[in-house]
Amino acid sequence: MVIVDTSVLVNFLLIDRIDLISHLTDDFAITSHVPDEISTHFPDLNQSLVKPLRNGSIAELTVADPSELFLFRGFVSTGRLGVGECSAIAAAIHRRCGLALDRTRAHQDALSSYPTLDIKGTVDMMLLTIEEGLVSIPECDSFKLLLENQHGIRFNTKSFAELLG
Repeated sequence: MVIVDTSVLVNFLLIDRIDLISHLTDDFAITSHVPDEISTHFPDLNQSLVKPLRNGSIAELTVADPSELFLFRGFVSTGRLGVGECSAIAAAIHRRCGLALDRTRAHQDALSSYPTLDIKGTVDMMLLTIEEGLVSIPECDSFKLLLENQHGIRFNTKSFAELLG
């Protein structure tokens, strides 16, 4: 299982391809804090998340176990990360599963607490969609251009072909 943070989830919602996450081989989940962040910061995307949560293609987890809550509070107390990031990191560490997030600071904080944590970002997730035959390289490149041109999200590659090379 991979716990997906708001940042990665929003990128797939912005390109209207949340379905790609649910069709990947791994199981994906979000914490209950993530829909709250989306409702607050991206209300226009909120409705797009309802269907995958309702049909179970993306699971919603609650951070409730005492040791998971301890980790969560520890990350929140630093004030460096958002609540969604804190809950996703705590859940991934506690449940010993992968983590999908983009923000460098969150990535660093997660690895400093749990150095062997498997962390993927949006680019990694898009590469997986190509590798698993869900989309072509040109389709992924068009998603990248949409995110860059309409939403100001930057990628460190001109084409996914370079990364698969």
